[in-house]
Parts: sequence; C-alpha cells; structure tokens
Amino acid sequence: MPSPNPLTKFIAACEPGTPAGSEYYVERQQSRAERLFQAVEPAEKMRALLVGQTGVGKSTELARVVYATRPDFQAFRIPVDEYLDLDLATWHDILVLSACGLGTVGDSRSAHLELAAALQPRRRTEEKEVIKKQSQSALKSLSSPESVIERTKTVVTGGPPEPTPLQRFRNDFRAVHETIESGRAQYWDLALSVIAAVKKTLNKQLILILDGLEKMTLYGARRLFGDEGQFLSKFPCRMIATAPLALTFDGSFGQIEENFSYVERLRAVSVDAEGAGERFCRDLLQRRGASEICSEALLTRAIGFGAGMPRQLLQVLSYAAKQALGDGLEQISEEALLRACRRLSEKWQYQLGPNDYASLEKADEDREPAERARLLQLGACVEHDRPEGGLQIDVNPLVEGLIQRWAAKDAARGGRGGK
Repeated sequence: MPSPNPLTKFIAACEPGTPAGSEYYVERQQSRAERLFQAVEPAEKMRALLVGQTGVGKSTELARVVYATRPDFQAFRIPVDEYLDLDLATWHDILVLSACGLGTVGDSRSAHLELAAALQPRRRTEEKEVIKKQSQSALKSLSSPESVIERTKTVVTGGPPEPTPLQRFRNDFRAVHETIESGRAQYWDLALSVIAAVKKTLNKQLILILDGLEKMTLYGARRLFGDEGQFLSKFPCRMIATAPLALTFDGSFGQIEENFSYVERLRAVSVDAEGAGERFCRDLLQRRGASEICSEALLTRAIGFGAGMPRQLLQVLSYAAKQALGDGLEQISEEALLRACRRLSEKWQYQLGPNDYASLEKADEDREPAERARLLQLGACVEHDRPEGGLQIDVNPLVEGLIQRWAAKDAARGGRGGK
C-alpha cells in the first residue's frame, strides 16, 4: 500500500478546532495546565479564570489539565459553546448542563434521570411518570445487543428517539433556558444532587472545566461574570472557566476578578530568533512533520507569519500545503506560502473599518482600552509575553499588508479616510 503524501499527512495533522493530543502537544516553558490545577487544588471553592485571544491555545491547555491532576482528582471539560446560546446563558443553565454531562456516572444515574424528566417539555404529571419509567427501563438494557437493534428500528421506522438532556440543550436551547428560568432554585438543587452523586460514586474531588465562554460578546460576559457573578461562589466543586479577552479591558473587570482565586492570561509566544518561543513553534511543527514538506528558510518565515499563536501558525502552513498540493508539488514553495498568507488575511478585509485602521496606525500606548480590546478580539493585533517579562502588543503580520493597501487608498482619496 503506497504511503500517504507528506503534504496530505501534514494537512490532516493540522486539523483545526480540536485540542492537540499527546502526539502533537508541546508544553510551554511554564506549564499552564499545571499552574491552573495548582490554583484550584487547595479547596473546593477555588475558581480559576483563563483569558487570552482566539487561537492562542486555551482549549489545548484546558484539555491538558486532566493530565496535570493527581489521582484523587477528576477533571471534566464541558464545551459550553457547543450547547448554549452564550448571550442568553446563565450560571443556572451552565450548572444544569454540567450535571447533564456528568450524570451517567455510576450511582448518579437515578439523580440524572430525575433531572432528565424535569427538563422534559411541560406535560401532565402522569405522562412524566410514564416517560421516567421508560427511561429507567431503557437505561437497564442499554448495553444489550437486542436493545441496539430495537433503537435502530425506532430511528428508521418510527422517527427519532426521545432526546437526551444534552440533546435537548443542542436541539432548542431557548426552550430549555425558559424551562430552567421557570424554576431556577429547583433546577439548581437537582443539578447539585447529580453532582453530589457523581462525587460519591467516583470518590474523587471534581474539577469543572468550562471551555468556550471566551466566545461571548462583551455585553454577555459583563452580564454573566458581573451581574450574575454571585452564583460562582455557590458552585459545588472546583472550577476553571474561560472568558473573552475584551472583558479584561472593561472597567468592571476589577470587581469580576474578585470572584476568582486566580486569573491566568495566556498570550502568544515571542518568536525572536533562537528564543524559547521560536523553539516552541519549531517543535509544534516538527511533531506534525513540517520538516518533510518545507525548507528551513520557509519554516522560519512561516513562524514569523504565525505571530506566536499556535492556531495561526498551523493555519498558515496548512493553507500553504494545500496550495502546494494544488500546484502538483511535493514541497511548500515560497509562492504557496505567500498565497496562503494572502488568503488568510482576507477575513480582516470584511472586519476592519476606517476607525480600526486608524487605531492600527497608533502606538499601543496611544490606543483607548476599547480600541485595544477590539483589535485583540479580532486578532488584528497580537498580545505577546516579552522574553524579559511584561506585555507587548504588535500588529498581526497578516494584517500589515492590508494596512499598507488601506493607506495607499486613503492617500488616493486625498487623506479623507472614512469621511
């Protein structure tokens, strides 16, 4: 059987949207996963917050917290954004969702069934009892081959089976949200009973990892972390949550920060030549086989275009590999790399307006907090850790060409800008 094309292998290894597994994971100079675990380890009421711009590696680090925990701890990652409308969600929704995700563990199943029945659409009491009995019966026979055949028949001949609680969140979150809102205290207590049963079954300390909250709008984040922040202290176990980077530039963040025992800000690595950041990027690419499909000189250029953000770096070389593959090449060429960068920069053409270009031309110390937050949220600027310590904000190298073209157009219009 012929071995796969190295370009194709590399593209598959750069698949976006999934945290890096052990085969591809590269630990940063100081392990953020270890640091996050140590932050919540001392007591059950400990809360940690992880912020950082999109593509900097937050989900990957959160996935690694599982490996950083001691044997007497169990971490569960809940991808909140896959189930909830983030601008509508409350901490009650998030706790119930977490309980639904944990609730099939061992002796917690009976509590989980009670929660599942409560989330059913409003029906008469007797109908709910029938549904509950059917659910209990189905749960007992879940592992039998005959039940698999019967469930398949149901799907093929009689429409879809009754959705699970997690499927209800995905099918119609607004309806689930309204159901929970109609009895916040009752659903909170039901969720607590599920989580208590999970703790008892596992005989371990739980850590809830709430990933995806960084995708909230600033308005939604202010409401969840600010207006509803008092519910954070009532969560029944340790928690690590994400939040949008723009929230850290908001005037309310000082008060929000008080709800957390630790805040970790994950930044892009510095890609100075022969520094720890550049070595991190090279290792990231080496594990995916980049040296087989790209020269050392082009790898160095690609690392520069990646701006120290793992996702952008992998996107640049993955797109370049696709360009080379389309050209019938076996190696990434300079032209393929440059075309990939132009392709990736296209998204900012539709996101950046005249005010954004004016902000990009300023020195960072001259930008207003709202300007800085917007440019970082869009990824038009990149937040770096300086090798010697401290923060540095630079324009994303993929955006620099757009700034030059905008300046040329603006000059042709007589410097009128957006007027």
